[in-house]
Amino acid sequence: MSSGRWIWTLLLGLVVLVGAMFTVQNSGRITGLSLDLWFTAVQLKEPIPVPILLWGALGLGGVLGYGFAVNRRASTDRRMREMERHTIHDGAASTGDEWS
Repeated sequence: MSSGRWIWTLLLGLVVLVGAMFTVQNSGRITGLSLDLWFTAVQLKEPIPVPILLWGALGLGGVLGYGFAVNRRASTDRRMREMERHTIHDGAASTGDEWS
């Protein structure tokens, strides 16, 4: 294993350890959530533990970020293919060379 892989493994282990410690130390803390939209308001029936709230928000952010990144990559790939198609077609027509 290379030294870079060892460093990433140690950093990942450290992040997992800190996350586990946070979850254990704050598992007893709960909070009630509400949302007031001026025309309606909602509130959870039961308070939710803080670690579940934070890990859920982190997971949702990761899923949404991944989805946006995949969508952007697909649109970029599509534009690149269109540009290549136009470049190849226009380049052959402008040079008069049928083998281009």
